[in-house]
Amino acid sequence: MSAIACLGTGCGGESKQPIYTAIVDAGSSGTRMYLYKVVPGSYPVVEHLLEQEYDAAENGIDEFINGQGGVTGDMGPDQVGPYVIGPLLNAIKPKLQALSVAPRDVLVEVLATAGMRTEEIRNGGSHTDENIAQFYDGIKTYITHQGFPVGDVRTTDGNSEEGKWSWINLNDKYRHAFTTQESPVGVVEVGGSSVQVTYPTHTTPAPGNHVYPVTIGGKIFFVFSKTYPGLGQDEARKAMRTAGYPDAYTGGTDCFPMGMTTAEDKGDLNIRVSPQTVLPVVKLRTAGGDATSAAYRFEACSNTFNSIIANTIESLGDPQIENSSGHFYGINSAFYAYETFGIHEGDISAELLAEKTQDMCADKSNFDLTKGFSRNQCASATYINALTYGPSGLFANAPDAFVKVVPTKSAGATVLSWTRGYLMNKHGQ
Repeated sequence: MSAIACLGTGCGGESKQPIYTAIVDAGSSGTRMYLYKVVPGSYPVVEHLLEQEYDAAENGIDEFINGQGGVTGDMGPDQVGPYVIGPLLNAIKPKLQALSVAPRDVLVEVLATAGMRTEEIRNGGSHTDENIAQFYDGIKTYITHQGFPVGDVRTTDGNSEEGKWSWINLNDKYRHAFTTQESPVGVVEVGGSSVQVTYPTHTTPAPGNHVYPVTIGGKIFFVFSKTYPGLGQDEARKAMRTAGYPDAYTGGTDCFPMGMTTAEDKGDLNIRVSPQTVLPVVKLRTAGGDATSAAYRFEACSNTFNSIIANTIESLGDPQIENSSGHFYGINSAFYAYETFGIHEGDISAELLAEKTQDMCADKSNFDLTKGFSRNQCASATYINALTYGPSGLFANAPDAFVKVVPTKSAGATVLSWTRGYLMNKHGQ
């Protein structure tokens, strides 16, 4: 459903002063800041100026609220400002100086995603709303003391916000859906902790049906958006590793490249298997606990992931992709599963990833086991295949609806980020 009106920086040709905003994407596996110049309007012009990742070894600000932040794993809430936020603010100052923009004219916002959502008691975490509010107040105070005005510092909603914002940005960048007659597509966004499924629909928004209006460039779309905590690539891998705990779990021996040894496996850390039990590290092992080597088996690995997916979707609800008025694109981890095997360009099929995964994972020499993503690639690709095409997968009954995976970056700069969609949604009229 759409209605076309004027485009550009505003209706009637009026110009508006640019707004400079630095958004901290506080994700479940790391923290990144994006600096944007925004000209509000019916179709807001959002210009990417700079981006800066904090530290590849940092696993998200949620680690700090638990006293496990930083490379040393022992930094607490008071240190998230100087250790994470400070370096990011310092990184954008040269760019601001070159633009003759003062820090006092740059709004800084910190928006956290699934990592911080899982810290809430309502989502199985151990922190009250008051605990989390105090944590965010400390970040606000730190930003203010650095000479920047502060906007929102909070945890986003995965349904009505994060997924919708990603959908806006992708359909603007890859489909030009707000400025042309191109129709929008749906998005499967696989992160570290959660999955967002978002698509255009003719279903009217109503309380509880996860359908939200989006108005940009004079066009109105109805968008279904739902988040699935626990279905992110990292969380699914952790659940796979501990399948069968405590009696028969083997650290996921079926899901890693053939011949990879326990010594070559860096493992996954701090896995909660019960309210009382957290396993500090889980590596490949025999059922008895001895060191071993992986024996990749596509079917066995897929079955473990299929069970995890089925249980989560049964608990949280079927996204009903048949209600989408467009095909689907996969992004983030869905893209990387294909890209690392060199099969990311062009259309995809239900057989493509499964066949390549089985071929590559038959020999550990196909992977650089010194690198984390490469070590996990067999598990990741098998999981993405199960999530999309498995018996409980999103496209099990409509495999042709999933047509493409698209990259997050172009020419070294991020082009797919919910942060840009957030600003388009915020400053569009």
